[in-house]
Amino acid sequence: IVNGVGQPSGSASRDIEIPEGHGNGEERTLGTTTVLVTCVAQDRATSTTYVVHVTREPTPIAPSDATLRELRVAPTAGTRLVPAFHRETSTYELFAPHSAPSVSLTPITNDVNV
Repeated sequence: IVNGVGQPSGSASRDIEIPEGHGNGEERTLGTTTVLVTCVAQDRATSTTYVVHVTREPTPIAPSDATLRELRVAPTAGTRLVPAFHRETSTYELFAPHSAPSVSLTPITNDVNV
């Protein structure tokens, strides 16, 4: 059994998606997922579960990468970025509460060397 799906011994499982990682250096984010492999004995009462942690390295960053991996907004209370940040979206609206006389944006580049 692989992630709850019956799996005959010796055959490949269905594809298991691994989220994409982003960035580089200490600021990188790895893509991770956990796979559970359960082996059930003939008596159907005995089983052993193996836990496999899968890590996907980020895509290497090209010298021409000019993207953000995160955009932080302050104050956080009552402030909304629409749509929610996504590195492939370049236009946003920022809604601030009446009580906020100012806002600040903290861009985090995908490439820490920029």
